[in-house]
Amino acid sequence: MGTVCVLDCGRRPLLVLGPHGTTEVETDPGLPCGRGDLLSRAPAVTPRTLGPGHLLVARSGGVTEARNRDCTLYPRPNG
Repeated sequence: MGTVCVLDCGRRPLLVLGPHGTTEVETDPGLPCGRGDLLSRAPAVTPRTLGPGHLLVARSGGVTEARNRDCTLYPRPNG
């Protein structure tokens, strides 16, 4: 068991894969990295405790929105 602290910069939500399914980590999304100078307060940090057998997965738009040479999205395995 352990705890991670998530600072959300407005990208895809983190996923927690566990023995009983997948859940999204709920956060308070902030501005993209490098734009913190526009904030009037410190960005929110969300602690999340992970249990035995849990896996934290970070995804990027570069993976989920990848396009081929014709600018067509690659097909997703589920549709």
